[in-house]
Amino acid sequence: MLSYETGLAIAFLLYLTSIVNRVIVLNSLFEKNLNKIGMRQSRLSLSLKELNSDFKKQTVYAKTFFWSVFLIFGLLSTLLSWLYVLCYVGAFVYERMKDSGAPSEVKEYRWKLRNVNMSFDQIVSEIVKVNGEGSASFDDVKSDLLRGMSERGLNS
Repeated sequence: MLSYETGLAIAFLLYLTSIVNRVIVLNSLFEKNLNKIGMRQSRLSLSLKELNSDFKKQTVYAKTFFWSVFLIFGLLSTLLSWLYVLCYVGAFVYERMKDSGAPSEVKEYRWKLRNVNMSFDQIVSEIVKVNGEGSASFDDVKSDLLRGMSERGLNS
């Protein structure tokens, strides 16, 4: 029942699931909202990174090469069978549990980023709300974001 081949089959199914999930997440409304404030998700770890003009100018060939290496490495790692399954389940549980103690304002902000097509000003006001700063700092946060985006060569 818990043979190498069974683990290999389960690992391969989880691998396919992770590929589909990653494609969906990287093309989601969350990603579009992050791009509006000069942020993006890492292709590898899905952590937040600053968006820069070099990333936006990448050719289709560069993106295809990255995804090819990523897919080949992932496929080869499924050969670890049950170890791949354990790592996948562990990462899944960690992702779900790490934010369980977050304040409700933070959870609401993340929900809005994932489910509501927000304007730049709406995102900035949510950032101000989450940081607990008064509405007087709205202009400061907005100007800081715009300055940072222009320094990285982004036009918004």
